[in-house]
Amino acid sequence: MSKTIAELYDEVIASEELTQEYLAAEQQGEEAILAFAAAHGCEATAEEVQEFVKSKLEEEGEIGLDELDQVAGGGKNEHVVVREFKKS
Repeated sequence: MSKTIAELYDEVIASEELTQEYLAAEQQGEEAILAFAAAHGCEATAEEVQEFVKSKLEEEGEIGLDELDQVAGGGKNEHVVVREFKKS
């Protein structure tokens, strides 16, 4: 049984090692992020990841829609997501 994105998120937040591994994948782009997720038991699609990120950011209310579009689209602010996750 595959982990949910939320379960993987909780693991990444709790582990500095997984956070660093995720950040390295994030720098390589969407395919690397999906490979990271799969390697850790989460078979999510890019759309599912984007929806999860969007919902978490909306919960936090920390960034604007323009910034969200950049994050979801792989823009220069993509590290905002993990930094925001680490705050929670």
